[in-house]
Amino acid sequence: SPSKRRSTIMDLLRDRRYETPNNLAALLGITARTIRNDITTLSCTYPFQTIRGRYGGIQVASSITHIVKNLHHNRKFCL
Repeated sequence: SPSKRRSTIMDLLRDRRYETPNNLAALLGITARTIRNDITTLSCTYPFQTIRGRYGGIQVASSITHIVKNLHHNRKFCL
């Protein structure tokens, strides 16, 4: 489901701090376009920085690690 997928994306980005849409897509078995759409949705709630260009990717603010770790399971699932 989209909410489970977004939660997995958040977990990956929390742990890795930075990743490319193509790498995330390969890890999850979905398209990079889906990753970009999910990041757009998640960025309404969480502080992401997207970096454009050849070496671009998705980076999260340091505060996000603490926020996501402390979310109640039900709240995290709603992402």
